[in-house]
Amino acid sequence: MPKKSIIWVGGNDLKILRVDPELSPKIIPSSLSTIREIIKLSNRISEKTYILTIPPIYTVPFYMKPFKSTHVMLSSLEALNHGIIQVAKEEGAEVIHCEQVLHGMQTTDILASDRIHLSEKAYEKIFSEINND
Repeated sequence: MPKKSIIWVGGNDLKILRVDPELSPKIIPSSLSTIREIIKLSNRISEKTYILTIPPIYTVPFYMKPFKSTHVMLSSLEALNHGIIQVAKEEGAEVIHCEQVLHGMQTTDILASDRIHLSEKAYEKIFSEINND
C-alpha cells in the first residue's frame, strides 16, 4: 500500500463556462461528487490522501476581463476550491492550498512559459509541502 496518494484537481471542466456560463450550478456539484469518489478510492489504497486545490488564474487576458463568463468562471473556481476543502474534510483527506503555498512567489516564477500551467518551480514548492508532511 502506498504511503501517500496525491489528487490534483484541474480547472478544465470550468472552461465550458466561457461559452455557457449558465452551466456553473451543474458543474460544481458534479465535479465535487466525482472528487469525493476519487478521494474514497484513494483512501482505500493508500495510507494518506492529499488533495490540491486549483491554483488561481493569475492572468486573465485583457480581452476577457469585461465578459460575464469570465466572472462566472472565476467565481466557479472559488466555489470549487471551497467545495474541495469541505469534501476533503468530510472524507479525511489532507488539503494542500495551492494559492497559500505559492503566495509570495512572482507570477513569472509560478507560471510556465505558456502562462497557463504551473512552472517547475511552482510544482517543486507544492510537492515540498507534501514531502515535509
